[in-house]
Amino acid sequence: VKEHDCSILRFFDVHWFSAYEEEDERLFIWGNRPLKFQSILKLSLTAPPQNYASYITALTLFDYILSGKPLPSKQQKRFKNECRKIYAEKIVNGFLEHFQPGDAQKQNKFDDYANLTFQTFAFHRKRIFLHFTTIKHDYPKILNYIAST
Repeated sequence: VKEHDCSILRFFDVHWFSAYEEEDERLFIWGNRPLKFQSILKLSLTAPPQNYASYITALTLFDYILSGKPLPSKQQKRFKNECRKIYAEKIVNGFLEHFQPGDAQKQNKFDDYANLTFQTFAFHRKRIFLHFTTIKHDYPKILNYIAST
């Protein structure tokens, strides 16, 4: 896997060890920086391929929100098209409504893998730092789900 022209990130092919024969899994051991996933592809012989890039983008956006960070310049370039940011915010809103406790819960139409990924992300989150000025400026569509006035 190339990170850029001067580096190669090495991995072990462990699909033979997986409990799920349809998964083509890789184990990454070392790198100078944390891995940043841009997409996860689900390939099947019986169904069309499923690209989870929009879900990964939405989870990245939500991670920035929960870390109290504005979007870095690289992410701002990804969201240069405002429609893409609005779409990511709608996905986050769909996850939040789906997992909201009580009567307010609404079922989203995301597949099980996307919902499970969000649930795992939320469950393992140990610290939340909300910077309301940043949320109001960079993520206004999500503010209603985080705080009510």
